[in-house]
Amino acid sequence: MKKSPSKFPWIMLFPIEIHKIYLKNSKMSAIITLSFIDSRATINLYISRLLIMMWIAMKPILIFNGSPRKQGNTAVLSKKLAEIIKQYGGKPEIIEITTLNISPCHACEACMRNKDGMCVQQDDMRPIYGKILDARGLVFAAPIYWFNYSAQLKLIIDRMYALFGMKGNALKGKAMAAILVYGGSDEYNSGAINAINSLKTMFTYLGGIFNEIVHGTAMDIGDVEKDGVLIQQVQNLGKLLMLNV
Repeated sequence: MKKSPSKFPWIMLFPIEIHKIYLKNSKMSAIITLSFIDSRATINLYISRLLIMMWIAMKPILIFNGSPRKQGNTAVLSKKLAEIIKQYGGKPEIIEITTLNISPCHACEACMRNKDGMCVQQDDMRPIYGKILDARGLVFAAPIYWFNYSAQLKLIIDRMYALFGMKGNALKGKAMAAILVYGGSDEYNSGAINAINSLKTMFTYLGGIFNEIVHGTAMDIGDVEKDGVLIQQVQNLGKLLMLNV
């Protein structure tokens, strides 16, 4: 049986598999595998997919710095992460928790009853809610104090409860990761394992897209600058957050 002629008398060259996306100077380029395509529908499908990926990649990634030390190791790693995200064309924003006036959760459950799903407390957490809702990724960075992550980071995490109220789980589907530093030699004698397990449990419960928890030893200010391996792990995390769109 004779095959019907192609609708297109020419062969079109078009990307069908995108392996890596590099975003530089707000322009997207791609390393692609090329294949011959003879279908307008297939072309439209991949154009739509590419546009969706571009739109998602442009949404902010929030980095919560839960250290009280402005120039501490957590701050350094937060900036390193922001740099690599920006290098790949992303929109990082570091939230310096220690500079904000955020009260602890009052356990009043008002956020569960309010139609707007917002916490009733009038403090610096209110504008953070909007940033979290708009973000595509959340990174929780903190030092380990007394065998768990810092009280500053715990404030943010506890107050995020309001985003799990009347309107459902607003955090589901967001990329989630963490950076932890400690004074011990590993995650066990430092107590970081408690923070790691807590964060992993939270990411799973919220339905987040888990990326990675980077952690390492860095006690005194400046220690992290001497640890090339830890810095590389943070940079890899930044790439992972940008490539896993």
